[in-house]
Amino acid sequence: MKKPKEVKLQGKDILSLDFGQHTTKFVLGKVSKSSMTIDRALEIPTPFGSVEKGRIIDFELLKNHFKEFIKNEKIKPAYVICSVENNEIITREITLPTTNEDQMDKMLEFEVQQYMPIEMNDYIVQSKIIETFEEDNVKKTRLLAAAMPKEMARSYFDLLHGVDLNAHVLDLQSNSIDKLLQGGFLINGDPDFNSKSVAVIDFGYSHINVVMFDKGQYKFNRLITQGSEAIDHNLISFLDYTKREAEEKKITLVDISEVYTQEEAHLLMLDEETMRIRNIVKNVVDTWINEIERIFKFHTTRSTGNAIDKIYIYGGASQMEGLDKYIQDSFNIPTTRIRQITNVTVQNSTSKTMMPFVNALGAMIRR
Repeated sequence: MKKPKEVKLQGKDILSLDFGQHTTKFVLGKVSKSSMTIDRALEIPTPFGSVEKGRIIDFELLKNHFKEFIKNEKIKPAYVICSVENNEIITREITLPTTNEDQMDKMLEFEVQQYMPIEMNDYIVQSKIIETFEEDNVKKTRLLAAAMPKEMARSYFDLLHGVDLNAHVLDLQSNSIDKLLQGGFLINGDPDFNSKSVAVIDFGYSHINVVMFDKGQYKFNRLITQGSEAIDHNLISFLDYTKREAEEKKITLVDISEVYTQEEAHLLMLDEETMRIRNIVKNVVDTWINEIERIFKFHTTRSTGNAIDKIYIYGGASQMEGLDKYIQDSFNIPTTRIRQITNVTVQNSTSKTMMPFVNALGAMIRR
């Protein structure tokens, strides 16, 4: 059983890439024990059709696009880290009796072979310890094992090599947010993370990633295989928009959390087209909320007393006006967008907040 190779990166120039189907984020900077200094935080569009649900579909298109960008930006980092997410990446929680490292490795490998529906030779399998505890006077260790198809991992390493970057680490986005919060980097300066049960939700273009924490401890994550691409698809289908028009409309949409009567809509000069857009978007968001509710129910029924005290949202779709309030009203749980991360100093960014770069920042932390 392979364990993540420990790479000491403190004080080194690091380029962290967060690959998305719609947008790719570049973060260049240095990490110390309790802070980050970011020289550049940049977003660029991912070429249409080059990446789909975490898989590289058009290698040459993506390579040429990034090669030109890296050349123009004069990016020459010492280390490169890449974070991805995909529903083909299989994760399992496994609980084992706590013993010496060699014995636990053997037990873990046996459990993975028994309970993961994979051909071991075709996957890279790594694990991390979530927690240790005692049950019935027996010390136990709870681990998270993750299996990524080798050819998927190889495609990203080949891509980075093809643009003259030497990739050192390939990480999962859910692991990135865990490391960021475990490292003491507070969301919006909020100290509640270590005392509350918190859901952190990444609203991406091709998927939504729900990560659960309890009193600062990672519990689990679940991937919902639908994102804001579904909104674009429906706007294009029902209103005959172009792709660009659909993307602009969903972001410039009036507050989806507000409910208007026909008279109120008339007074606010909301035309029929605007109201149709709102209804289309809300129908998709309601589908998301139903899926998120199932995940929340799984969390609250796992153990007596489990609750959810706060929800943080980020990702491209979280920019929709009123989404935070709409989610808050749906679950009756305080909900806020991630705007800032404590102890992160940014010199140059294409965004007014750190929200787009959360996964890339977390991937920079190695532990």
